[in-house]
Amino acid sequence: MAKLLEAHGVAVCAADTDAKALTPVQVTAPHVYLRLRKENYEADEIAAWGTRVRTLLDEGRDVYCYFKHEGGGVGPAYARALLETVTG
Repeated sequence: MAKLLEAHGVAVCAADTDAKALTPVQVTAPHVYLRLRKENYEADEIAAWGTRVRTLLDEGRDVYCYFKHEGGGVGPAYARALLETVTG
């Protein structure tokens, strides 16, 4: 399946959830699509995602990353923290 996606430049929707942590990010396109869906992310987890995202950006890829948006609006705070981690 990955070869077919690569041939057409289609990204895998990579999801990190409470039920299943996302370990390797499967890259099949010039861009990466991440859905970080855990209820809570600790600062060290955001920092680890920041490192992963920075690596992908350094490879010349665009990264689209969405955090879980339900549950009291913590998604924007996580996104801000991730952005600060990535941009320094």
